[in-house]
Amino acid sequence: MIKHRDSQKRIYGEDIVYFITVKIHENFPYFKEKIFCNLWIEELRLCKKLKNFKLFAFCLLPDHFHLLVQPENGANISKIMKSLKENFSRDANKIIRGNTTV
Repeated sequence: MIKHRDSQKRIYGEDIVYFITVKIHENFPYFKEKIFCNLWIEELRLCKKLKNFKLFAFCLLPDHFHLLVQPENGANISKIMKSLKENFSRDANKIIRGNTTV
């Protein structure tokens, strides 16, 4: 196992299943709205295809989410999460601003 260079909380290794919790900025309840739930699920599906990981479970709550994932074939949990969070944030902001082309 290798510890992440900036954090003693993050550990990388082969065949590790990660339980991840992500809080939404300022506890905004995005996931009370169906459109944001659907968007997040689609972003998760796309990320799973592109970033190569097993998804065992997820849970969306109004202001946070949980994931149970296992990176495969050299995939990196930090890159997986960066992609998921970045893409969801970008597209959610487009919806909020009224840009319907997500």
